Amino acid sequence: MEIYEKIRYYREHTDYSQHNVAKILGVSRNTLKKYWNGIEYPEI
Repeated sequence: MEIYEKIRYYREHTDYSQHNVAKILGVSRNTLKKYWNGIEYPEI
């Protein structure tokens, strides 16, 4: 769940592109796309 929160933070508080955020967090762009708009939420 930590990655989800970081992705949402970058989405809401920075002007970084999805590609840059994926690089920073070390996740795939596919994973990032799932969580970027909050459509999908990781299972706990």
